[in-house]
Amino acid sequence: MSLTKINEVNLQVQSNDMVNSVAISDDGSRVIAGTWFHDYSRGSGPSPVATYQVVASDGTGTELWRDQIVKCFEGIYCVGLSGNGQIAAAGGWLHSSSGLLRAYDASDGTQLLNSPPAIPQRVNSIALSADGQVLAVAADKLYVFLQQNGTFSRPPLVVPTFGAQSMTAVDVDPSGTWVVAGDLTGTIYLSLLQNGAIQRTVRFHDAAVTVHHVAIARGSEFFAAVAGHFVYCLSRTSMAQNPPAPIGPKVDMGGSARWVAISADGTMIAVVANQAAQGVITMFGREGTALIPAWTQPLALNPNGVSMDARGLYVAAADGLDTGNQLGGNFYLFDSSGNPDGTFATTRMNWPIVVSTDGSGIAAGSDNGKRYLFRP
Repeated sequence: MSLTKINEVNLQVQSNDMVNSVAISDDGSRVIAGTWFHDYSRGSGPSPVATYQVVASDGTGTELWRDQIVKCFEGIYCVGLSGNGQIAAAGGWLHSSSGLLRAYDASDGTQLLNSPPAIPQRVNSIALSADGQVLAVAADKLYVFLQQNGTFSRPPLVVPTFGAQSMTAVDVDPSGTWVVAGDLTGTIYLSLLQNGAIQRTVRFHDAAVTVHHVAIARGSEFFAAVAGHFVYCLSRTSMAQNPPAPIGPKVDMGGSARWVAISADGTMIAVVANQAAQGVITMFGREGTALIPAWTQPLALNPNGVSMDARGLYVAAADGLDTGNQLGGNFYLFDSSGNPDGTFATTRMNWPIVVSTDGSGIAAGSDNGKRYLFRP
């Protein structure tokens, strides 16, 4: 096992474009990526109003289609892809006061959301069910679109935020029957879907933290979240109790917990966290209601992403630093025991990395504007 690069492609339309989000189908045969730009220096940099694009490829990197969006503010912040690889979606900013949302037939780029609702904020996160029939969108609220006659319904189902704060993260169970989301107030939402409606939404709230990411175990009732410095393990059962709560105590990562991944059976949870200018990846085993550290490995720079296949055999991470003259980043691969199996260095910091459910492929993106494909 190793981190073997099979393809890289520069997706930049403008020289400063970044790849902020990628997605891969369950079998690794289809990949979606989008371009984005934000001036993190807060200086008078290039204008963020430009042409950005969503690009689809097969698992070897051969381009299938692209959708270019002109006069767009900052571009594509997030992308999603159904497990079967048939439906894709992209979100971000369209204008400085309106969000961008598009859905596609992933085989040819045909748009499936011709009249999206007005979204007043950036679309921060997107997720789809395994068959692509359910599309969940985290923005000013949680929007849930249901596919009807080959396109997505309008108006969508809506879950308002707690305290009128933005939704930051979302995931959809492969069955499409439940959705998990998180927001800026430290609230984690579980919404149950039935007969084309939201049957019930329950919430767990942890004050003074912001939810960064949520991930559902693809074959069980468990899901994980990272917020502030903490990692949480929750389940449909624990959220059905009064009051809703995680299955056990949260775990302090000692620094900002940035991203989380969970195995299909919910027994393995991987977390990346910042520690000063460096980072750490930790694998937890779920034993009863407790999260027990199984292994930890240092990362050279601040990490931004982590992913694993359904069985937890391949665990991938992304890091990077983009401050002053210190530029660069890395992609990492570890086995289930935490042994390093490969590193790939880049010239800019890296945010997204995703492992296909079956472990056959890895897709990643970098602030250098490139989308990478690897084989473990």
